[in-house]
Amino acid sequence: MYPDRKLVLLFVAVTRSRAAVDCDAFSSSCAACTTAHYDAALPLSCSWNPMKLSCIRSTKNNDTLHYESECPLGPIPYPPNPPEFLPDWMSFFHQAQLFDEVTLLDLCLPGTHDSLSYDLSLVISADGSGTLQRWVAFLKKLSHPGELEDFFRTQAKTQQLSITQQLDNGVRFFDLRMMRQPVNGRWYSVHFMQSQQTIETYWHEIRNWLDLHPHEIVVLWLSRDGNPAATGPDQYPNVTSEQKQAIWQNFTTIFGDLLIHTDEVNLWTDSVTFLIQRNYRVVPFVSDYHDFSQSSPLALDAARIQNVWNLGDVFDAEDMTFHLKDYFQNAKVNNVAVHKRHGFTLLGMNTASPEWQVVASAEKRFLGWKHDRRCSSHFQTPEATHWCPETLLDIVQLSSYYAQSVLEYAYDGIESKQLAFPNAIYLDALDWGGTIRTGSQLLNGHDRGGAHENKISTYGYVDTVLSYNAQIACANDSQNQGCALFRKEMARRKELHPHRLWDDPNFARYSSWPSFDSGEQLINTYR
Repeated sequence: MYPDRKLVLLFVAVTRSRAAVDCDAFSSSCAACTTAHYDAALPLSCSWNPMKLSCIRSTKNNDTLHYESECPLGPIPYPPNPPEFLPDWMSFFHQAQLFDEVTLLDLCLPGTHDSLSYDLSLVISADGSGTLQRWVAFLKKLSHPGELEDFFRTQAKTQQLSITQQLDNGVRFFDLRMMRQPVNGRWYSVHFMQSQQTIETYWHEIRNWLDLHPHEIVVLWLSRDGNPAATGPDQYPNVTSEQKQAIWQNFTTIFGDLLIHTDEVNLWTDSVTFLIQRNYRVVPFVSDYHDFSQSSPLALDAARIQNVWNLGDVFDAEDMTFHLKDYFQNAKVNNVAVHKRHGFTLLGMNTASPEWQVVASAEKRFLGWKHDRRCSSHFQTPEATHWCPETLLDIVQLSSYYAQSVLEYAYDGIESKQLAFPNAIYLDALDWGGTIRTGSQLLNGHDRGGAHENKISTYGYVDTVLSYNAQIACANDSQNQGCALFRKEMARRKELHPHRLWDDPNFARYSSWPSFDSGEQLINTYR
């Protein structure tokens, strides 16, 4: 959550006078209308009217407006059909008998962070903070309809692909955050903003997809804010035990016979083939497990998750990559130690929005102030950059640019350096083909500029993880005749979206920095 001080600064911003803008001049498209102020150094004052297909000046009387995050995806829409292989990658492994000798905890599941943040609404989520809610109510009276909420949404959105598209693109670990809305008593996904649909809508979407893919297994982590160990009001403020148990009942009704049963299956010893054959294909990790689920055998306590995520941020990419590199160097030993206590290792490769970035973005959006130099002074880079990321997508795509080098380093060191992957990785900016977006053009289609040939560059995140899984499965089943062919095919797939670096200081991207050859291995402090 953003601290109250940010909201005070936003209050100053939205109450300042606004420059007069000829909004009609930007009526060529929704994106042109809603993002004109970025390049024109003007305060936000234009919004898209989808009824009239025109760009209009925002006023207190407008009630049907579209903002940047609601504009149609462009300029490259996603294909109508799923990519090859990825929707059924577990089925391919299963049919090749690569799952006969491995457990789910021997593998690494590709995952997404804040998996449902692609579908955020203009409603600020209830989080139990009375002070926050009072400030929000006050600010809404002073701003144009939806504009303050839309700003928050751009600072909270980490994904573009829908939950079905994420499944089709190979994701099997989902970070599902949710909270009860006190006004109507319904539960919604949350990432500061509330989702457009109730949480059950997304659960049904996952269930419907699983019914069409009978050999796929998913791990679902249910929490409010990604804390595996918090319980009671620390996890779900102002929510009673009865209310939590009611939504849990809805969850078990939706997934029904697909849920694991911990009295009958052991994830740490039973093979993946065993799980598929018995249709145990939904593995829920539940925060506040004992109260939320009444210690149900249909789930696991999320306190078992060793969630390592705070390993630096992308504004000091050298420090971040150094610590992530250290994680993979120690992952094999760490996995063994955590599995001994029946735990689950999870690595977060995401970066949050720091306070200074949110404030600078608000000043630029609402007032037209340019503070790129002050903002960019926070970047620890070898060359000066005058770029100030305006949204969370800008930040997470930069993080993906550096994360690709860490993933490539870890994959290349599986055999030569005995490196290993965790049980799951979750990150932001998932793109089509199981990739992560590393270029500067945003997933929502907004073009920030930058090196033209690389602005929509991607890296094969899911295929890298699956290539690791193929190596692990084949190492555990050396007699499998199909292993050589399978590993060759995974190597071919991995080359479809290779590791690619370039120099573009204007967007803090460098080809030879940070170095992966310097520095001593760190002492493992997260076990």
